[in-house]
Amino acid sequence: MQELSTLPVAHAPGRDDLVARPRLVRRLLAARGTPVVLLVAPVGYGKTTLISEWASRDGRPFQWADPDDIDDVLGGKPDRVIVIDGLQASDWTKCMRLLSRAIDRLDPGSQLVLASRTEPPLGLGALRARRRLFELRAHDLAMTTGEAAQLMALHDMSLDHDELEALVRRTEGWPAALYLATLAAGEERHPERALASFGGDDRFVADYIGDEVLQPLGASQVAFLARSSVLGSLSGALCDFVLERADSARQLKRLSRMNLMLVPLDRSDAEYRFHRLFAQALRAELRRSEPDMEAVLHRRAALWYGRHGDVDRSIEHAIAGGDAAGAGKLLWANAPALLGFGQRDQLGEWLGAFGDAQVATCPTLALTAAAHGLAAGDRDVVEYWTSAALRGLDEADDGEAMLLRAAVAEDRVTNMGELAAAAATSLPDDSTWRALGCLIEGVAAHLTGHRERAREILEEGARRSAARAPNIQALCLAQLALLALERRDPATAESIAARAKAQVVRSGLSSYPTAALVFAVASDVEAQIGRVEASQSDAREAAGLLERLVDFSPWYEAECRIALARAALRLSDARQARELLEEAAVQLQRSPDATVALRWIEDCRVQADHWSASGAGRECALTTAELRILQFLPTHLSFPEIAERLYVSSNTVKTHARAVYRKLGASSRGEAVVLARDQGLLDQASHAGLAYSGLGEPA
Repeated sequence: MQELSTLPVAHAPGRDDLVARPRLVRRLLAARGTPVVLLVAPVGYGKTTLISEWASRDGRPFQWADPDDIDDVLGGKPDRVIVIDGLQASDWTKCMRLLSRAIDRLDPGSQLVLASRTEPPLGLGALRARRRLFELRAHDLAMTTGEAAQLMALHDMSLDHDELEALVRRTEGWPAALYLATLAAGEERHPERALASFGGDDRFVADYIGDEVLQPLGASQVAFLARSSVLGSLSGALCDFVLERADSARQLKRLSRMNLMLVPLDRSDAEYRFHRLFAQALRAELRRSEPDMEAVLHRRAALWYGRHGDVDRSIEHAIAGGDAAGAGKLLWANAPALLGFGQRDQLGEWLGAFGDAQVATCPTLALTAAAHGLAAGDRDVVEYWTSAALRGLDEADDGEAMLLRAAVAEDRVTNMGELAAAAATSLPDDSTWRALGCLIEGVAAHLTGHRERAREILEEGARRSAARAPNIQALCLAQLALLALERRDPATAESIAARAKAQVVRSGLSSYPTAALVFAVASDVEAQIGRVEASQSDAREAAGLLERLVDFSPWYEAECRIALARAALRLSDARQARELLEEAAVQLQRSPDATVALRWIEDCRVQADHWSASGAGRECALTTAELRILQFLPTHLSFPEIAERLYVSSNTVKTHARAVYRKLGASSRGEAVVLARDQGLLDQASHAGLAYSGLGEPA
C-alpha cells in the first residue's frame, strides 16, 4: 500500500494530525454494493486519507494501482477494493480507455475507487443512470464544525462556538485551509485573533495555492483567474465585458472541470463562483502583479451590472473601484427605494465607504447623505449635506436639495409649504421625490386650516409613493388619518391608520425614527375606539422612535406629541398628556402659523383639566375605555349593538362593563347607571364620547 499524507505541502501534518471522519466512512461502507466509487475534489480535501480510514474499517483488502496496471490487477481474486489515486496526473486518453474496460469487467463484490482533483471523462452520466456510481465531492468532504474543533484540539487550540462557525464558514470547511489556519495561529502571540482574521491572503494559504493550484497553469490562465477574482459570481458574458475578451465561457467551463476551486452555481455551466479563500488569494496576486488593474475591473463590472439592472452589485463595484461620481449617481438614483424599503443601514454602510471630504465634493453623494439623515430624523445632518450639495449644483438642478431642506424647515409652516411646492414643481413629473413635496405641502395646508386642499395633496402623495417610496406613503396616510378624525369619521381614520402602520411593518421601516408619527396616530385612533392594549403598544413604539429624533422638524415632533397626548388622555393618563402637550407647544413656537395644531393643544388641555377635576380623589376612577362603555349603559342598546357603535368586539364591551360594575360596587346594569349618575360620572362619560367622535370643531 502506498504511503498516505493529508496535505502535499511543506507543512503537511503527520499521522497524529489526522481527524477521523466516521460520517464519510459510514457512507462509503453503505455503498459497498456500488461498483464504482468516485472522489472528486480540489487539492487539500483529504481524499487519500479518507480512503485509508475506510480501508481500516471495511474488512476487504484494498489494493492501490496505477491505471496502466489495471488489467493485471483485475486478474486477481474478487471481493476487494481497487484504488486508483491521483487520477488527474494520468494520460487521459489511454487511462480512460483502460478504466472504461475495467469497469465492465469488475468482479461481483469488488469496487473500483477513483480519486481525482479533476473530473474524469468517464461517461459518468451513464454510470449514474445505471446506479453503478457512488460520488463524494468537495461539499461532502468539507469539514464540519465538530471536525474542525477536533483539529483545533489536536493543536491545543480552542474557539467558542460562534468563532469556530465563523472560521468554518470563511474557509468553507476546506481541510487544508483549516489546518493552515492552525499553523498560522500557532506562530502568533494571540492565536484567537489570528484565527479571527485568517483569510486567503495569509502567506501560508497564498504559498499553498501558488504551489498546488496555480503553478501547473499557464500565465494566461493565472491572469484570467486573478482578474476575474474581483467578481462575486462569474459568467461568460460578464467576464468577457470586464476582462475585455471573447472566450470566457469556454475558459470557465475548462477551469471548472479542472476543479480549480471554481464552484458551479447552476447545472448548465452558465455561472460560477470562486471558493472564498481562493478568491482572496487571487485578488492578492492581482494586486501584486497588476496593482492598477483592480479598480479598472471594478468600474467595468459596475457598468455591466448597471446595464443589467443589478443595482446592489453595480453600487458595490463602483465603490470598490473608488468611483465616487459613479457611486454617487447610483446611490442617489436608488435612494428613495433603498430608504423606502428598510435599507437605511445598507445605504449608510455604502456612504461610509467614502470620507466626508469625498462626499462633500460630490453633489449626488451629498444629496444621498442628506436623504439618509432625513430618514434618521436628524435635521442637522440634512442641512449640512444639502448645503454641501448646493455648492456643487447649478440653480436649475437644486430642486431635490431644496425639497430635503424644506422637510426639516424650522420656521413658519406656510414658508415650508411654499418652498416644497416650488422645489417639487422643478422636478420631472415621474420623480419619486415629488411625493415628499406632496407630504410637506399637504401638512402645511392642513396645519394652516386648508383641509380640503390638504386632503387632495396628501392623497396625491400617497399615490405617487405607494410603489417606490412606502416610507413617504405611510406618512401621507398618517396625516390623512388625522384629517379623518377631524371630520369625525373614526371608521375611515382607523382604516387609513391601519394601512399606514401595515406599510411601515411590511416595508421594514419600524426602526426608522421618522416612523414615529405613524405609530403615534395609530395609538390615537386605537385609544378612541377602545383598543387599549393596541394603543398602549403603539404609543410605546412611537415614544421610543420620537426619542431618537435629533432636533427634527417642529411640526413633525409637535404632531407626534399631540397624538400621543390625546391617546394618553383617553387612557386616563392626564399627567402624561399635559407633559406631551407642553413639549408640543414649545416645538410650535418656531411655527406660530400652525394654527390647527395649536387648536389641538388647547382642546386637549381643556379636556385634561376637566377630566382631572371630575375624577380627582376618586378611588373608583374609570379608564377612558370604561367611560365610553358607561355612556351607553343608560340606553336600550345591547352589548353587541354597543360594540358595533364603538368598532370593538362584543367581548371587549362585556369586559369593560364588568369592570365598571366592579369599580362602582354595582351588581347590575341599572344599579351601575344610578351610582354613576350620583357620582357625576355620566357627565365625564359624555366627554369621553365626544372625544371618541372627533377632535373637536374644525378651526
